[in-house]
Amino acid sequence: MALLSKGINIIKNLSGSSYLLEIDKLSTKYQYVVVILDNNHQLDNIAYELNCIFKNKEILKFPSHENKYYES
Repeated sequence: MALLSKGINIIKNLSGSSYLLEIDKLSTKYQYVVVILDNNHQLDNIAYELNCIFKNKEILKFPSHENKYYES
């Protein structure tokens, strides 16, 4: 895990369910938390888990649609 601080805090290389604990801790400290994932499958899974944990917070998903819509 790495926490970098240059006005923005970045945590990476979390394994197992430890990312849920880190997101929970960050959400109490910061108003907005952004989670960047490798693919849409991971996005769907973590969004479901976060919605179960944070019933009173808004979870926004921004899926990747690759470049096929932008090629023209």
